[in-house]
Amino acid sequence: MDKSKAAFFLTVEQLFEREKKVYMWTFTFPDVIPSWWCPGAWNRLYSKLKAWYGKLNGVRVMEWHREHGCHFHVLLNKRLSVHVVRALA
Repeated sequence: MDKSKAAFFLTVEQLFEREKKVYMWTFTFPDVIPSWWCPGAWNRLYSKLKAWYGKLNGVRVMEWHREHGCHFHVLLNKRLSVHVVRALA
């Protein structure tokens, strides 16, 4: 196992040890956008989520697909309302 995979698994294990519950989300862009734009877009949404929900702990992984662009798989310590997420996005 390479160092980045080991670090990821360690981070996920620590999240599950630290939090009572962990929720998984997949955030997908409606349109294909340039890969360099995805992290900034995620950071803007995550800032809005933190402002709404308070402190969030989690892990995210960006996945790029040539056919439909990027999406993020995210593990979070709080349950989010899909209605709030859509409004903030």
